[in-house]
Amino acid sequence: MSCNNSRSIQSPNRNQPFRASSQSYYNSQTKHQYDHHHRSRQSANSQNRGTAGPPLSTHTTIDESEALYRTYPYLFNKDFRFSSVQAHQIPELYTTKIWSMDRLIQLKEKLNRNRSALDDKPIEEWKRHTKRTNLTNDIVYKLRKDSNIEMCTKAWTKITELYNKYDELIPNLKDEYDNCIRFYTLHLCEGPGAMICATNHFLRQKYETNLNWHWMATTLNPYNEANDTQAMLIDDRFIVETMKQWYFGVDNTGNIINRTNIRGIWKECVDENKVQLVTADGSKDSSDNPNEQEAGVAEILFAEVITAFGSLRQGGCYVMEMFNLFECHTVCLIYLLTLFFDHVSISKPASSPASNAETYAVCRNFRGISMDVLNNLLKFVGQSSSGDMAMFPEQFVPANFREEMIKCSEFFTERQIESIQRNLDLEDKWTKSMNDSCRKLINKVTDEFIQ
Repeated sequence: MSCNNSRSIQSPNRNQPFRASSQSYYNSQTKHQYDHHHRSRQSANSQNRGTAGPPLSTHTTIDESEALYRTYPYLFNKDFRFSSVQAHQIPELYTTKIWSMDRLIQLKEKLNRNRSALDDKPIEEWKRHTKRTNLTNDIVYKLRKDSNIEMCTKAWTKITELYNKYDELIPNLKDEYDNCIRFYTLHLCEGPGAMICATNHFLRQKYETNLNWHWMATTLNPYNEANDTQAMLIDDRFIVETMKQWYFGVDNTGNIINRTNIRGIWKECVDENKVQLVTADGSKDSSDNPNEQEAGVAEILFAEVITAFGSLRQGGCYVMEMFNLFECHTVCLIYLLTLFFDHVSISKPASSPASNAETYAVCRNFRGISMDVLNNLLKFVGQSSSGDMAMFPEQFVPANFREEMIKCSEFFTERQIESIQRNLDLEDKWTKSMNDSCRKLINKVTDEFIQ
């Protein structure tokens, strides 16, 4: 693998361990119980998090308390695990028009109706309000202040949460012959590099010595004039210091929606040994049309998945940023993942803003892929993955998977709507006593995250 580390990334402070978030996955085979606030509070009482919470101001009413705590029960437990799917031959792709699932369209419309309540809010004023009500708002500040962490950002905290929650992502790596830990990773759409720094921190905490970690990363090339300046990252300091670890493709753009660049990644970044972990953090600006963010990133997500398929060794893992879960593109893509991984979960870290659409696909134990199938998938990158054709015919996606997809989408949509409604309710109820109570809850959540 042509990516020996040329720079020693800053080691973490091992006296500051990080909290392993509760591993209570939302299992699709259990009875669906999230309807709605009373059950949520019962769920919270069953967890080891202090059932009463911090003392509220004596001037805070029961109604205000309900609004304040509304999103707390699920804060560290927003996960959905799909049932394992038996691998089987996939049909020719993109041969039928896009199809839809009525229940998912209903959920999308419901979410958009709730989002529309924000349309008339002054943007900067609303940002200030949601910042002061965000239960995880202080986590990055606290970590930067108290710990020796490189590039501590929200992206850092999110992937660190996932590493703690899903042990398989970074398993026991010791070589039985020479007691050396070897780990090979690839980071797609990675700029400015927070996921790499988080991976380094986690590895250094888990393995203090004999660590031989090789990583490679891709992102849009910030130095290529052909790239859209609006899509460029602002902070390139980490890239400058680790330039040998970055690959910008055959055309030097870093554009992953390019089949030649993907083949270049397989050739230049991944040798015959392949990698154990791929992360993918690609997205695009959807501020002009946030209700269609999911469709807007479909092409990027498909390209990331195919790149990961050709880079992973058997048994490897894949983590990919996603968004809402309504569209045909998303249903088919997640089903494709279940065909090639033993375990697929959708997760939203606590440090991901609760009212946005961000989720992560966490895929474990890659089953492997033949070159014939891989090449067949690759030929559709940049052509059909965000057009008007469906990856799979509707009848190819089993009914039980579609039912699980509905439950998954219902779960995350309800969590997002809860957060939007909480912010609206708190805006109406905001007083000094409410501010004091909210600060106490934020401090509690920060301590829970870092403990």
